[in-house]
Amino acid sequence: MSSPLAYLEALVARLPLLAFAQLVGPTSDFWAFSSSGAIRVMTVVAAAGLALVGWGAWRLVRADRQARFWLVGMVLALVPAAATFPTIGCS
Repeated sequence: MSSPLAYLEALVARLPLLAFAQLVGPTSDFWAFSSSGAIRVMTVVAAAGLALVGWGAWRLVRADRQARFWLVGMVLALVPAAATFPTIGCS
């Protein structure tokens, strides 16, 4: 993307979807081909699911330095992945 603002907008929408797909939900391939209204709903569902996972993992992340390290690494790895919508087996 050549526009930083467009990238930030995509990051806000895609980061929860990609993280949710990685941790809990179905593959992000479904979201790549959905309408914009469906993507908004899925983003809210993904954010709520991530909040639930975060709530469940809070004690571990708070107490364990390694858990914090891996959490930060996971989030930072999603930042470049949000520049595009990766799909598996798309040909």
